[in-house]
Amino acid sequence: MAIILNIDNTRSDIKPEGSKNELTLNQIQKIIGGYAESVRVPNSHNFLLVDEDGLMKRLTINIEASNLAQRPIVGPAILCVDIDGEIF
Repeated sequence: MAIILNIDNTRSDIKPEGSKNELTLNQIQKIIGGYAESVRVPNSHNFLLVDEDGLMKRLTINIEASNLAQRPIVGPAILCVDIDGEIF
């Protein structure tokens, strides 16, 4: 399952656009606003997809994503959740 963590501390569901019910690269880049960087969520199998240039772009801090990653995360983030060994 993948969820958008917005900078206003709200969450949004994502409907995958890929042929195998997966997120597409284009879809990910539109959501985060740039090139994707994967950030591991400590003590879990989950990870975040974030704009790799977000700090240079001076995007707004994402409190929820930062708390999950235990480091500063800016801009919208996609939380990718591991369910039974499958990443969505």
